Amino acid sequence: MFKVKLAKRELETLQDYSALPHPETRTKIMVLKFLDQGVEWDIICKTLKITKNTLLMYLQDYQQEGIEKFLQSTSEENHSSYSSTQILSIIDTSKLTDAQPEQSASARTIASAFRVVDLMAESTDNVLDMSDKLADLVDDLEGVLQNNETAADRQIPTAQGILAALRDELFNIIASQSYQDAARQKMEIVINELKQAYEGLEDQNRFLEQRVAERTVELKQKNLKINETLRVVEEANHEIINSLQYAKRIQTSLLPRQDLIQKILPNSFFLWNPRDIVGGDIFILKEIKDGFVVGIFDCTGHGVPGALMTMIASSAIRRIVDVEHCYDPALILRKLNRNIKKSLQQDHSDTLSDDGLDAALCRVNLKHNYLVFSGARIPLYLVQQGEYHMLKGDRCSLGYKRSDLDFEFTNHQITLEKGVTFYLLTDGYKDQLGGKRRLLFGKKRLRELLCKISKLPFPAQKEKLEEVYETYRNNSPIQDDVTAVGFSLEDSFKSKF
Repeated sequence: MFKVKLAKRELETLQDYSALPHPETRTKIMVLKFLDQGVEWDIICKTLKITKNTLLMYLQDYQQEGIEKFLQSTSEENHSSYSSTQILSIIDTSKLTDAQPEQSASARTIASAFRVVDLMAESTDNVLDMSDKLADLVDDLEGVLQNNETAADRQIPTAQGILAALRDELFNIIASQSYQDAARQKMEIVINELKQAYEGLEDQNRFLEQRVAERTVELKQKNLKINETLRVVEEANHEIINSLQYAKRIQTSLLPRQDLIQKILPNSFFLWNPRDIVGGDIFILKEIKDGFVVGIFDCTGHGVPGALMTMIASSAIRRIVDVEHCYDPALILRKLNRNIKKSLQQDHSDTLSDDGLDAALCRVNLKHNYLVFSGARIPLYLVQQGEYHMLKGDRCSLGYKRSDLDFEFTNHQITLEKGVTFYLLTDGYKDQLGGKRRLLFGKKRLRELLCKISKLPFPAQKEKLEEVYETYRNNSPIQDDVTAVGFSLEDSFKSKF
C-alpha cells in the first residue's frame, strides 16, 4: 500500500495550487492531504467519490512525476490563484460598500459564505446543514451577478476563487469529520470492549470475593476445630508425659540404690540412659554369700513396651536369685529363658507376641578370687594393662519363640588378677549412628575407647563414655537405650597380689 508523507516544499506547492478551480486538481490535492493525515483509503474514496483504481492511478502518477508536474497535468494557465487565507484581503469591502446595491449584496453574500465556513470549522457535527446553507448563499450570489453584468464581470474571478476556497474548506471539514467519525467508531468499539471486560472483571471480582469470604468462614471453622483438637491432644500428651514420668520413678526404683553400689562395688560406674522417658534396659547388683552378682539386660524394644519387659524380667530375676537362691550365671539365664517364654505363652506357636531379651551375668566370688560369666548375645569385655579381651556370650536370646526352651548356657570362669577392668554394655552404644557418614559406632571404636579410658578413675570413665557417645551421635536420632557397667575388683577380693 502506498504511504504518503508530504514534505514542507510539497505542502507549499499544494497551497499554491489550492485555488485552481479545476475539479481534478482539487481532487488530487485533497487525496494528498488525506494521505498525509493518515486517512484510510475507503474513507478517501467515499468522501471524494472516486474509485480505488483512480486513487491508485493518482498515487502512481505522483510517485513517477513529482508533485508539481502531477498537479500541473490538469492545471489551466488562466486560472486565478487564490488561497482561502488571501480571499478577504483581495476583496476591498470598503469599495463595494459605495458601489451599486447589487454589488453590496454580492459582497454581503460572500462575507456570509465565509461566516458559514467559520461555523462549519467550529461545529463539524453540523457539516451537512452548513453545506445546505452554503448552497443557498451561492445561489444568491449567482442571482446578484446575473442582475448586474458589469459588476459580475469584475467579480467573477473573485467569486470563482471564493467558491474554490470554500470547496477546499468543505473538503477539509468533510475529510476531518470522516476521519474523526472513523476514529470515533473505533474508539467506541474499544470502549465497549473495555467496558465489557471491566464488567467481566467486576463479576469475577465479586465471585472471588464471595469465594474468599466463604473460604475464610470455612478456615475459621477448621481452625476452631484444629485448636480444639490441639487442646485435647496437649491435655492428653500432658497426661501421658505425667504417667511416663511416674512410670520412670517406678522403673528407677527397680535399679540398685547408689549406697548399695558404693558398698559392694566402690570401684565402678553404672550408666543407664533410656532412649525415651522409660526404657527396655535394666541392670542388677545383688550381694550374695562370698561375693555378688552383677548383670545387664536388654529387653525387646524401648519406651513403654521395653519398660514392661524389664518389669517382667526384673520380677523373674528376683525370684530366681532371692527366692530360689540360684547364683550360677548359666543356670540363672536358663531359668529366666523358660520363665519369660511361659509368662508370655511364647512356648506355643499360635501366640501373637514374640518378645524377649539379651543378657550378661557375672558372679564374683571374693573369697576364692574368681569371676564366672555367662551371656545371652552380650559379651564381657576385659582390659588389662592396655590389652583388650572379650568373652562372647551364647548365640541364644531369652524368651523368644525361636529360643530353645531347654538351651544350656555356658559359664566362663576367670581368676581375678591385678589391673583388670571389666565392662558390660548393651548394643545401644555400638549400634548408634553418627559421624560425618552416619555409620555405626562399631566394635572397633568401642574396643579402642575402652582401652583408652581403662586407666581413668571410674567417674571419669563414665563421663568419657557419655561425651564420646554424644560427640559421635551429633544431631543424629538416638537409636536405642544405652546401659554400661564398668568395675574393678582390686580393693574387693581378699587375696594379695
